[in-house]
Amino acid sequence: MHPIWPIALPPRDVDHVLIVVSDVEIGSGGPTDDFPQSGALAELLLSYLDTPPFSDRQLSFVFNGDTFDFLKTPTGDGSYPIHITEAAALEKLARVERAHGAFFDALRQLATRASVHFVVGNHDPELLFPAVQRRLSDLGPHVHHAGFGLEIGGVRIEHGHQQDPMFRMDESAPFATVGEDRVLNLPWGSLALLEVAVPLHPVFYPFDRVRPRSASLQYVPEVRELLLAKYWDYWTREFWKLRDADPLHRVSWTMLRQVAYRFSSRDPDVPELTPSKLRRPSSAVTLALTGHRHLPILWDQDEFRWVQTGCFRNEFRFDADDTRELLPSAYAEVFLQCGKVRRSRLVEVDMPPPPQVPGDLSRFAPIARALMPKEGSAKEQDAQEAHERRTRLRGLAPSGFVRTLADTLRRRIVS
Repeated sequence: MHPIWPIALPPRDVDHVLIVVSDVEIGSGGPTDDFPQSGALAELLLSYLDTPPFSDRQLSFVFNGDTFDFLKTPTGDGSYPIHITEAAALEKLARVERAHGAFFDALRQLATRASVHFVVGNHDPELLFPAVQRRLSDLGPHVHHAGFGLEIGGVRIEHGHQQDPMFRMDESAPFATVGEDRVLNLPWGSLALLEVAVPLHPVFYPFDRVRPRSASLQYVPEVRELLLAKYWDYWTREFWKLRDADPLHRVSWTMLRQVAYRFSSRDPDVPELTPSKLRRPSSAVTLALTGHRHLPILWDQDEFRWVQTGCFRNEFRFDADDTRELLPSAYAEVFLQCGKVRRSRLVEVDMPPPPQVPGDLSRFAPIARALMPKEGSAKEQDAQEAHERRTRLRGLAPSGFVRTLADTLRRRIVS
């Protein structure tokens, strides 16, 4: 795989090329690693250094969030803590590096001959820790840490999760104190994944790689109902138990509205990011690039263009008989001259086949049925804690909203 220069654009009109890659999501190896073929991506990126006329221009490689799947990377004891310290973050980074040596070797070459920028995503907020930044900076002299976004000339680049109510972090307070520990101030969406979905992921991980996800869950309703039951228990019981004891289990109207919407719609996908939600800091910014949703999109309005870059992690087109078709990976190239955007485009490439494919998803139905909570015990627990839940909710919201939320959840989970 070698990059191809856009034929209609003379190389003399370009002095800087951006290569923007989002949602690689390399993990700690094994069957749950969403992109074990990271060596192929490494070869693709390195080819820019030696392919004219790219090799004769200033190059910047931007890893636009979710480069590392720290969210689903366990610590050394195999756990997925919600209180993520700097030491735990370094431990996760070390596990990922051991599983993807070729990719990190490529980063060392890129960071020696070009600029490498890391943007924070919802799967790798650990990049905010200074020790993690220092470790990555050791890869080469031209590593840069962009935080939640950066601007290069007329280009604004951000992952996109800051426009997602489930995963938006407080940029003014990215850390919290729990006991004597300084930990990541995780958003409620990340907490819910760590406390509900991630413990199930070692078994049901193929469903996370199928697009559209709603189709796979409709095909195997047992898995959908298991997830709904687990989240129902979490949002009506477990989350509230920790509300007063843990600063990360905070309550907001946005959270309550999103929880109600998720149960009423049964929509498992990331909310659509519309151009109206993007931040355009000034008229000098003519191009915005985001990731997060894993779908490549190009949108133009007047003098402004928005590019959603797609993803590199393994994703498959749903097939009711046998899901095997690997979707192409996608990324963006931006061509600049004196900071002005001359051309931008999406590039699709085929990655090597992964060692595992989702296959026949119906095999998960009996597994999900066996894991379903027993109806009797759940009802008893609900009855015991109903009064406590109502009391807590009344202290946060008008009674009409509480009744509407509770009725909506109850109707949808029963129907």
